[in-house]
Formats: sequence, C-alpha cells, structure tokens
Amino acid sequence: MMLKGSSDSLGANWVGTGVNFALYSDRASAVELCLFANDGEATARFELPECTDGVWHGFLPDCQPGQHYGYRVHGEFAPDKGLYFNAHKLLLDPYARQLSGPLIWDASLHAQQTSGSVRGKYQPNLQDSAEYMPKGVVVGPAKTLLRPRPVIAWEDTLLYELNVRGYTMRHPAVAEIDRGRFSGLAVKEVLAYLKALGVTAVELMPCHAFTDEHFLIE
Repeated sequence: MMLKGSSDSLGANWVGTGVNFALYSDRASAVELCLFANDGEATARFELPECTDGVWHGFLPDCQPGQHYGYRVHGEFAPDKGLYFNAHKLLLDPYARQLSGPLIWDASLHAQQTSGSVRGKYQPNLQDSAEYMPKGVVVGPAKTLLRPRPVIAWEDTLLYELNVRGYTMRHPAVAEIDRGRFSGLAVKEVLAYLKALGVTAVELMPCHAFTDEHFLIE
C-alpha cells in the first residue's frame, strides 16, 4: 500500500524504511508509479495518492535501493495545445540518479500515431513502450566526501572547463580501461598537469545521460 509521502524532495528518495517518490506535473490528472524487476519485467503499479502544488507524491514502505521504476502520467491528449499525455508510454523520472538499460528506438515510443493521421489531427498511439524504455533505479544516499573541500578565495580561483571523454580518451598516462571515464581524471599525471597550469577547480562539461535522435541512428 502506498502512503501519502512528501512533496519536499523531487525524485526517488530512500529514507531507510522505504522510498518517497515525487514528480512535478501540474497538468496531469493522475500519475502511476510502475515497478520493474531487474530483467525489465513489470511487477507492480501504484497511483501516487497526493498532489501538492503540482507535485505528485507517495511513500512506498519497504522499497529499497536497486528498485527499477518508471512513471505513467495521465492527462489530456491535445497536440494543438501542446499536450501529449499518454499513459501507454512509460516515462523516465527526470530526477533519477541512476538509469538501467538502453533506449531502443521503436514506433511505440511516440505519443501519437506516426502514420495514418491527418496533419493537425493526431491520434494517440496506444502501443505500450515499457519494453523499449530504460528504467530509473532507486539509489541510496550520496556518499560523504572523504576530505574537506579546498578553501580558496575567489580572487585566487582558476576554473578549468573540460570534457571527461575528450580530456582522457587519448591521454598517454591514462590506462585503456579508464579512458573516457571519471576515473581517468584521477590519474596523478592528469592532476599534476592541471596543478602546473595553476588550476584550482575543474568544471565538467555536461555529462548526463543522453540518446541520439532516431534519424541519426537510422
């Protein structure tokens, strides 16, 4: 049974006795939490019981880190108004901190029918997309930093922006297994070079999950 939970923290937040799920959608009429086994098989559905200022939320007792999940959001399907609600589509949690599985391009991913529709009068696509969607994964609390952050005055701060993959992929001191990965930035030769430049802080260019457009894949 799902309890009311809280709207304070968006995403899936484990608190030891269960997980609080919260998702913002002020135009939705209902939101369903869908649970999956690690192999992608659907195991349960729960309707988020409360909506506070556009945030749908619920608390699932005994839910633990490692649980795979997604959402189905109900609402108006009116493309002329910019509304594409379609509960046949499994949606990723935009606040998920871990994903499982790839996105597999398939016609079922489209909210509307891609053929047989008159322009401006699209019909909803009733194919279920869950099989082709990655799933969010509940994670535990973030690990505490092992050492304090450096205290450097702003006038002495030198920020260096870099791309994780680009910076480490061909670096001769980075082992093959670490190239293109965060671990590649921790190699002593990489750190020594940054320090030699006078860099005091590194700002990483966007490193979030993404997928290529369907027409590029084709």
